[in-house]
Amino acid sequence: GITQNWNIRYLVTDAKATPSGDTKNDSGWFTGTVTLTPDSGYMISKDGATWSDTLTVVDDGESTITYYLKDGYGYITDEKTIAIKKDSTAPGGEIKAGENSFMQFLNTITFGYFFKNTVDVNISGTDTTSGIAKIEYQKVAKGETFHADGTWTTGKSFFMTANDKSVIYARITDVAGNTVTINSEGIVVYTDATASDSVEYTKTTKTDVT
Repeated sequence: GITQNWNIRYLVTDAKATPSGDTKNDSGWFTGTVTLTPDSGYMISKDGATWSDTLTVVDDGESTITYYLKDGYGYITDEKTIAIKKDSTAPGGEIKAGENSFMQFLNTITFGYFFKNTVDVNISGTDTTSGIAKIEYQKVAKGETFHADGTWTTGKSFFMTANDKSVIYARITDVAGNTVTINSEGIVVYTDATASDSVEYTKTTKTDVT
């Protein structure tokens, strides 16, 4: 019988696929669908069998994409890889005033949370994909208007002291540049002396909110 040895030879080339898509900063994270476009004169495939002009990456996360290129003569490269980082999801956030938790944006504000002398405010963010880059807040006094493009203070904890009556707004930004804004209900910090001194705020319940 006749024995024939076959060797598979791949096209050797520096040609590659280049990623493109929406970004919000220079962190290297994409925030929308990523398109892989091969160099001119090539088609691209995930499996070396089905070919197209581009490939898309839609899943969030850090991934290594394997692909093949085919030139105009039908020659195919060995597998190539490219690392893609994509995060299209806004982070989560929480404002805690004492033991009270606020995790969304409230359009209707009522001043029904009362604390005696002082209250500790803590802000946190969660993002399982690119991670948290920055936490900022605005403390807006009753009667004043919140402005999303106003002055934000970088930080995640502070105290509110006596005779303060404010709403806390927090802006959490992830590494990819996605943001979320949340706010608290109206918070009142009072003292026992408030009732007998020049009254600015009135305590309407006998029980502290903690």
